[in-house]
Amino acid sequence: GVEMKVFTQDAPERTLAVIRQKGLGGDDGTPLRAVSGPELATLDRERFERASVENTIFGTMSPRLEGQVVDALRAQGQSVAVVGDGVNDLPAMQQANLSITRHSSSPAALSVADIILLEDSSQALLRVLDKGQRIANGLLDTLKLYLNQTAYLTLLILVIWGAGLGFPYQSKQGSLITIVSVILPSLALSLWAPAGVVPRTHLGRLLARFVAPAAVTMGAAAVVVYIIFLGMSEVAYAQLAVTYTLVISGLALVVLLRPPIRRPTLVGMGGDERSGDWRPTAMVIVLLILVFVAASIPLADDLFGLKPLQQPTDYLVVGLAVLAWAVAASFSWWVMSKVRPGQWFLR
Repeated sequence: GVEMKVFTQDAPERTLAVIRQKGLGGDDGTPLRAVSGPELATLDRERFERASVENTIFGTMSPRLEGQVVDALRAQGQSVAVVGDGVNDLPAMQQANLSITRHSSSPAALSVADIILLEDSSQALLRVLDKGQRIANGLLDTLKLYLNQTAYLTLLILVIWGAGLGFPYQSKQGSLITIVSVILPSLALSLWAPAGVVPRTHLGRLLARFVAPAAVTMGAAAVVVYIIFLGMSEVAYAQLAVTYTLVISGLALVVLLRPPIRRPTLVGMGGDERSGDWRPTAMVIVLLILVFVAASIPLADDLFGLKPLQQPTDYLVVGLAVLAWAVAASFSWWVMSKVRPGQWFLR
């Protein structure tokens, strides 16, 4: 997911020939394009920005032009890292999101660098990139879980409490829902985060396009369960059924975020393809077993208001509601993935 560009004081054709000799052409087979500094200096702003994106080799460049190219790339939403080692590289390094230099570089380059390669080897950058992607992807997944819970609980409270039907769950049941479906999975997802390419979509748009379908459908499923059980029993039992629904669907969301099999990523998921890691799924299964085992222990009722449902058919109703939610949410993500972002209002 990283595109390389080269600034050089030599003629661009000479540098291009050297790069081709080393087999460093474009990964997708497209030919490398080169441009000289004097050519860039004659372009207007629009054509300058286009040339900054389209070209790989920038020859006979002045320090001022190098900084302008980096500024033009950033103006178009690109994240730019610059590797430099001398005074001539300072304008580009200062304009970059991330400036990198070697330990043996000039004092001026060392003074502005964000990363200093102590062994003068760029191999360390691969580890930096891997770690950064894992941290970013882990934070994205954690944000999705927390925002999803906030959104669906807000919807539940507005609908159920607003309609005068009571409250969707007891406070101690809310603690159970948060611990089992959000806090514990978030810790695990952060530890097991994949190193895939971080999506370049605007963060607000990315989160909204994931959270909105998940939260609305999950809230709707919980409301239906509450109404069904409220018609058959008292409020406390309807709250218990909603607790089971939210815990199971919250854990199912973790599996949808990190499915155990490889598949193309749906909208808002992040990365080009999910990693096929079985550990999150195994964790979800263990947590589900622990919840059902704990439900038979009196202490769980005292601490979290958790106890078994009265009839096997009650579990069936909850299971069907969770299944309907999963299908509806997945279908919504699939539909949104087929539409260009510019066609949606979430911009």
